[in-house]
Amino acid sequence: MRAWAIGSLLTVTLVVGARGDEARKPETAHPDHVAQRLLAAHCTVCHSIELIVQQRLDREHWGTIVKKMSSWGAEVSELEQEVLVAYLASRYHPNAGPVLAEEPEPKLFPSIDKAQGNAKRGQNLYGQNCVPCHGLQGIGGVGPKLAGNQVLTDAPRFWETVLNGRAGMPSWGTILSGQEIADIHSWLQTLK
Repeated sequence: MRAWAIGSLLTVTLVVGARGDEARKPETAHPDHVAQRLLAAHCTVCHSIELIVQQRLDREHWGTIVKKMSSWGAEVSELEQEVLVAYLASRYHPNAGPVLAEEPEPKLFPSIDKAQGNAKRGQNLYGQNCVPCHGLQGIGGVGPKLAGNQVLTDAPRFWETVLNGRAGMPSWGTILSGQEIADIHSWLQTLK
């Protein structure tokens, strides 16, 4: 079963998405990219990324930790758990060596003034990445309420926060593309 799950990660369309009443939407992406999004959306809510990546654990121990975090409230499906465990075990295993500062992939972001968001895509992206902290429909939770929040009318401040993080919010600048941020911003602006 485990071999099937790992092998299928390379070819299957992974389903990640909103919780609650919203339907899960499929996302097709490289498994590492999907795992990085899951880490940012579900793990860094409680743990710094530095704490996570300094660990040097085998697959079994990563599996135990991810399963324990899920039982303690991290909302990750069994398939998402498998993706996380495969990613963590492949990068942060006992023979991985010292933690090195990772160079983020350079991304080209559209100008804030010229970025045209698509609210429908933004709703799906919000469900995949933002719901754990900001709640369904932007009602708030661990993170602040976004529906009707003034930050949505201040585009430079919104982009700065999403790209670089703020307080307990992780940086999404190396995870989300500029278009994806514009899409999320566009959808959030539809909420009252």
